[in-house]
Amino acid sequence: MVDTNFGNRNAHPEEEISLSGVHSVYTYDINGTDTDYKDQIHMHAILSMMQEAASRNASVYGWGAEVLDGLNICWLLLRVSVRMDKRPSWLQKIRIETWSRGAERLYFNRDFNIYDESGLKIGGASSVWILADKTTHRPVRPDAILQYAQKASD
Repeated sequence: MVDTNFGNRNAHPEEEISLSGVHSVYTYDINGTDTDYKDQIHMHAILSMMQEAASRNASVYGWGAEVLDGLNICWLLLRVSVRMDKRPSWLQKIRIETWSRGAERLYFNRDFNIYDESGLKIGGASSVWILADKTTHRPVRPDAILQYAQKASD
């Protein structure tokens, strides 16, 4: 998917429907605080941008913070694997595409593609998340709150 709308960290996603879920693309500026002494982006900055993209995309499904906060539930990241072919530099922009690959029991699988400002794919990632009760920190079964999330997204 190509996103021609360069913006800042508050950019709006472009979305399309596909068989694996809603794909959203978010554009991020690479600021000086996101880079190392060689002006290349830090991995923690990429992870932060990916987390923000995942949060925004979860809202598309009706599983965003605006719904989960009211249920005292949050997302917890269990695993992430990131592969980068190239690390972009200060003042460049990157696009992060993300989508859900669905749920298996308690686990939600999410993938990412990372593109440079010319549209070249420079990285990708896979992650596994769970829903957890904020008070007890115990996992929450997705089917237990599915009805609330669907009502909120309607």
